[in-house]
Amino acid sequence: MDAWDTMMSRRTAHEWVPGPVDDALIERALKAAHQAPCHKFTWPWRFVVVGPEAREALVPIAIACKERKRALSPAMRERLAAKTRGPGALIVACVKRCDNAFQAREDYAATACAIQNILLTVTDAGLHGKWSTGGVTTAAATYEVLGVDAEELEIIGFVWIGQGASLPTVVRPGLDDVVRRIP
Repeated sequence: MDAWDTMMSRRTAHEWVPGPVDDALIERALKAAHQAPCHKFTWPWRFVVVGPEAREALVPIAIACKERKRALSPAMRERLAAKTRGPGALIVACVKRCDNAFQAREDYAATACAIQNILLTVTDAGLHGKWSTGGVTTAAATYEVLGVDAEELEIIGFVWIGQGASLPTVVRPGLDDVVRRIP
């Protein structure tokens, strides 16, 4: 695919076909992430490639986070466990913490660009991705399982990678709805 086709075909998968993701693609995606634009060359992104043991350790954390909001049936617990185990690969995206509010905003934006580079790389390879957030990404137990120092780094999302089982149809607003031109 060329860059345009890759951007136009990128979709967020929510359901996954079981199967591994090639390690070479993960490395390629991480190299692409590291090419993201970065104001002042702070290189604020940090990534954790999460293997099957750590993903299994995330299952009870994900369930506990959801159960803080409402009780889960056994079937709902199993669906959440399958969702955590499901996609072929998981990369956790973190940003370095910064006391300067302006720099912290720049660093978050740069890390978001790095995540988009991962998503475009896997799309170009014929796979799908999903950047997700939520309770499990902020839980202290998640930081512990992943070996992420919460004083140094903030987890800003889980990047799931695999073969999407189904992809949503996205109806975007027209370009004129989001662009204003001035003379």
